Amino acid sequence: MGYSEVHCRLCDVVFNISRIRKPDEPESHAWMNTGDGNMRYVPAEERWDSSCTSEDACYGVWRGKDPPDLRRSGKWRAIAIDEDNENDSDYVYASSDGDEEYEFQSDDDLVDHESEVAEGMEDDVEMTDADSEPEYIRFLKSNSGLAYEYDNPRLRIDPNLMAAEKLPVEERLGLVIKLETKLDDKEAQEYEHIAGPTCTCERGYNGHNIAAEEMRGCNTFQCFVRKSRGWRPEGDDQDFEAASTHFLSGLCGHMPSTDSGGYPQVIPARHGVEEVDATDHIWGNGEECMPFHTTCLDIFMRMSKQAFGEFDVDDLCAWYRAGPKYPWTDRSIEDKDRRACQNQWWIHADGTEYLAANPVFMPRLSQILRSVVSDGPNFDSQAGAFTGLVSTPSRIQDDPFNNLPLELRLEILGYLSPKDIASLRLSSRNFYQMPIFLWREFVQRDMPWLWEIWSDQKPYIWSTVPVEALKKEEADKQVFYEEFACYKRVIREEMPELLDMWQGAEESIMEGREAALIAQCEAEALKDLVWTIPAERINWYQLYSEITRNWRSLKGLQNRRRIWNYEGDIIDWIRKIRKHRGSKQLQIMMLRAGG
Repeated sequence: MGYSEVHCRLCDVVFNISRIRKPDEPESHAWMNTGDGNMRYVPAEERWDSSCTSEDACYGVWRGKDPPDLRRSGKWRAIAIDEDNENDSDYVYASSDGDEEYEFQSDDDLVDHESEVAEGMEDDVEMTDADSEPEYIRFLKSNSGLAYEYDNPRLRIDPNLMAAEKLPVEERLGLVIKLETKLDDKEAQEYEHIAGPTCTCERGYNGHNIAAEEMRGCNTFQCFVRKSRGWRPEGDDQDFEAASTHFLSGLCGHMPSTDSGGYPQVIPARHGVEEVDATDHIWGNGEECMPFHTTCLDIFMRMSKQAFGEFDVDDLCAWYRAGPKYPWTDRSIEDKDRRACQNQWWIHADGTEYLAANPVFMPRLSQILRSVVSDGPNFDSQAGAFTGLVSTPSRIQDDPFNNLPLELRLEILGYLSPKDIASLRLSSRNFYQMPIFLWREFVQRDMPWLWEIWSDQKPYIWSTVPVEALKKEEADKQVFYEEFACYKRVIREEMPELLDMWQGAEESIMEGREAALIAQCEAEALKDLVWTIPAERINWYQLYSEITRNWRSLKGLQNRRRIWNYEGDIIDWIRKIRKHRGSKQLQIMMLRAGG
């Protein structure tokens, strides 16, 4: 069948999203989630990156274990970014057997601190500016984070050396190339692609266009798993899990290809489930698990409670298992941006970054929501929305709205868009000033997905938990168990009467650790998040204006609107299911769908 990617069933976007970092960002802001998940960054593979030109200003940074000029093979050489080629008069051919001289020869005595920096390159690099300073030095000086601010200690230059400036700048900056330099496939894999402002590589989203923080959780998924006969509730279950036929799995940060031959492993192993058959196809074996982004489930839970007063897992899983077999299934939300990215591999097309943006946690939206809430004692939503108006202009005699009472004028405004109202203000003095509360209708009508104005529900708790935190906790637990095993042997031999008490204390401590971690993650996620605001204190005109004015930069909100529309089809489907529940037609359809 070949490589293929699984989609979130609640937004129809894959979980295999990658990001190419900017020069001034740390390594943790770059990741590659395509394939087996073992590649930590998008590599500078020539056959993929050939679209990037010198105008894009993309670079590659060496991420291999050893600098290339120290390799035994003659294919490896230190490449400076003056992009030599065979037509260049200064070009020196590097032989395949290593007998011929390299153009950029580095010394054998490298600084011994695992910085992986090759010395002596400054003598062999063509000078490119009036000050005879190599281009890659000027590039890295202006983007210092690329050179030495690494998350990985193995790649970090000794800060003491940096502070003392004992090394010449060109010796401590690392190996950097322009990506248009020709590389063989093996060598290219060792270079990380660093995005320029106009990078056109489609294997990851350009860090200049979307921040790493905005993409939080784009690769994280969870599943609904069908309960077995021996299923029993646990202390951390959500309320909706108790009465349903499905329960929540743990989390996973990488979705493998469907042809990998294995299932993704989840953490924690809730109800003993360590791996899940996460799929967007129903094969009929009854073991399929519905995969979804945790933030997408957050949105669906809100929509379900708004529509039905409750969230019913079984209704949602019935939709998942039915697929297109119901005659009323309507998959009409086929937005062009998502279609443009769908392929065997996800195409990270320019302008579609919002598809990977977190639709729940948006720092910029929280800033806007804080700014539109008035704490002043004189705030009145009946007051005029427009400031700076000294007096109302005199009325024009032939204005058709002169004889209409205020109530009718306001009712007319309810049928108009804000753009139409702006035009009306210019043509009629009767609409020169309008009350703030008028824009409440516009917000509710045009932005039904802005739940912060009508709900006080906190975000879904699993959407606040990073997979990395769970992995670290799991590693810490293993160390803890190993240490306790040693203590347990001593107690069993020396103080056997205390063994039961010791084992009870061990279980209590471990249970408390995981619960404490989840609570800590939730508190950290909610610390700066505005998830509800008092409606009576909102400047509705300012809220509407701020969101529309900043719409292009609110990528998470763009994605929320798209997901809201997509999940609206699911809500409609469930509404029809409930209407036909108990009918013979529905029972037959459920049997055919394997439900």
